[in-house]
Amino acid sequence: MKSCVVLSIPGSGTHLIMKLLNLLGMNEFFCYNSDKKEYDFSILPEEGDYAFAAHASPCEKHYNQIKRGIFITRDPRDIVISTYFNARKIGEYPHLNHLPKDEWLMAFIKGYPGEYQGKKGIYQGINWLFKHQINWRTRPGIYFTRYENFMEEDSMRKEIINIANHLEIQLTEEKLDYCMKNLLGSNPLYPERFRKGIVGDWKNHFKKEHRIAIDEEIDNLLIEEGYEKDHNWVNET
Repeated sequence: MKSCVVLSIPGSGTHLIMKLLNLLGMNEFFCYNSDKKEYDFSILPEEGDYAFAAHASPCEKHYNQIKRGIFITRDPRDIVISTYFNARKIGEYPHLNHLPKDEWLMAFIKGYPGEYQGKKGIYQGINWLFKHQINWRTRPGIYFTRYENFMEEDSMRKEIINIANHLEIQLTEEKLDYCMKNLLGSNPLYPERFRKGIVGDWKNHFKKEHRIAIDEEIDNLLIEEGYEKDHNWVNET
């Protein structure tokens, strides 16, 4: 069994993967240097049942320390919605939380000047957040997956097998069935992070102005990523 780092774009399924790894017999290992107040992946044992989750952007400078990892992403529109509800629940993005919902969504889509995690600056918006981190998927030692792959039985089975192989975990049919039956739904490891976990929830929250704004911000990204065939989704009802 190989230890790994779970890398993600925020709101794209970090805790889903960590739950899967826990079901596969892995334990969370905190790769953090409290003296330096930053990640230190050199302390993660290469061999063993250990995993640590981190957002991909702040891990860029630690690339050489990460020998094996899993990178997960998701439809950018669902990332916006997932992040909004997490922020309301646990207090992330405090510089946005004074805004009404529709304004919060727009600020997260387009970017927002203000304060983030105690630092004054500019929050870059969903285009920067998504594109800045997708290069992880092609790096050696990284297995790339999508949140949506775990929402259907056949693709979930394939992903669990692939991840087990990537981490050199012996996977019996019994263990595979156990993971499939228990992966979706509330997460006892991170109960505050689970809400609906459904694909396409953005349709329940985006207004026309949000559709237009994110389509302008991310240009052809939804088409390139295979989430849409064209830009007509903006006008669908």
